[in-house]
Formats: sequence, structure tokens, C-alpha cells
Amino acid sequence: MKACVSSLFVLLLLLGVYTEGSAQFSWKPKPYPECRSFLVTDFGTVIRLTSTPYQVTRYFRSDTLEGVNERSLRGPVLLISDVGLMFNLNPRYAVGISHSMVADFGSDESGLYGGFKLRFRRWLNNKSSVEFTPGLLFWGHPAAGFTGGIDYRWREILGISLQFEYILWYNWDDTGGESGSTRHTRNYLGAYLGAKTGSLPGLLANAAGAVSIAVAFLILLAAFGAD
Repeated sequence: MKACVSSLFVLLLLLGVYTEGSAQFSWKPKPYPECRSFLVTDFGTVIRLTSTPYQVTRYFRSDTLEGVNERSLRGPVLLISDVGLMFNLNPRYAVGISHSMVADFGSDESGLYGGFKLRFRRWLNNKSSVEFTPGLLFWGHPAAGFTGGIDYRWREILGISLQFEYILWYNWDDTGGESGSTRHTRNYLGAYLGAKTGSLPGLLANAAGAVSIAVAFLILLAAFGAD
């Protein structure tokens, strides 16, 4: 959570510094020459198309298998929030970066995780575009991994999103003595399909999500403080 807050703070600070001195900045995505740079405020929901990734741990005693524990690492549905900045190189192409936060509520490791994405956009016309977003996941649990997406957008209000994740998970084999354990992860690669919105609807959705997370965090602090 600290990494998430720090990343968002740095990104918002850079956005503030940039927009303060840029006369061609737009708060919603537009191609050049309508603007030179614009804010990214995406919010979407995706459904997993591939098998659920599991962490499988086996416990041994005297070379005899005594138990198996399986924990799902991703749920069937993810909520994805992206906030960032993009620059129009010309009327057809734009590049940028965004911070991505993902909410997973349907797995044994439910919670928030995220990282940063590079963004490459091809404007098809003034109303629609295609975007490619490779990125690195580095905070949350399980944290490490790669992500990527291909989106088609219409008027920034509605988009179709195909997302991919590759989880980097540490495995071990500790069975040298009379007892020990092994752990490995199944189904590292995941594919998701869903919809997203941007511009003002995305900004409002991100704001509502941020408020909800802040309220939930304060409730948890109050609950632990009461104990």
C-alpha cells in the first residue's frame, strides 16, 4: 500500500508540474493539433478467460506426503484503474505512461496490486483509437509480474479491452531432510476481456474508487485500533 501511495503521489506531482507550464494540455484525450498532451483516466472491468493461477504447496515428512495446500492468486474478475499522461507526437500517434492499480476480490490473495505501464496510441480518427499498454507489476500481493493490454476506444466513453498478465512467483524445493515442503505455481499466464471508460466518466469512476479505498482503509485502522 505504501508503494501504491508513493507511486501515485510522484505521478500526480509530475502531472501538476507539467500541466502548470503547458498551454496545450487537455484534461481529456484529443489528437494533435487539438492538444499536445492529455490526461489518462481509465477505469474498467475485465473477466478472466484462462484457468485460475494457483500456488501449490506440498508438505512432506519422512518422504511421505502429508498435505497439500492450494491458494488461488487471481480471481475471475478484476477492476483496473489507470491514471497517467500521454503526449501526441503527431495527428496519428501518442505515447505516455500511467500508474495502474488493480483490485482483485475473488481469490485467496484478494487485495490491491499494481505498477506502471507504457502507453502507445494510434488515433484512427478524432473519435476512436487503438492502444497498446505493456507494463510491470511491482507492488501488492502477489507483486512481481508483467502486464499488457490492447484496447479499442470509441469517444473515450466506451472501450473494449484485452488484458494479459504473467506472474513471476518464487518456487522452492526443500525436501533434503526428514521433512520439508515444495511450492510451485500453475497457470502463470492469464488473459482477460472486458470494457473500460475514460475521459470524464473514467475520472469520476477513479475518484469514487479512491474515496472507497480511503474509507475502507480508515475503517480497518479504526477496527485494529479498537483491538
